[in-house]
Amino acid sequence: MDFKVKAWQAGAFVEVLKKRMEKLEELIDELAKQRELNKILNGDGEIRPRTFAEAFAENKIDVIC
Repeated sequence: MDFKVKAWQAGAFVEVLKKRMEKLEELIDELAKQRELNKILNGDGEIRPRTFAEAFAENKIDVIC
């Protein structure tokens, strides 16, 4: 991607990019957790079977009933 930013806007532009990168990192982490949970629940790969409680606890997923 190419961006054209005026010198006086550079600081604000960098801050916006940092915030967007943090949000992307959070989304990527969440996706990785969901993929791992999917593998656990579906028994894919060499992951040992676990109870729902163990899978949720390991992936820091809160369940409120």
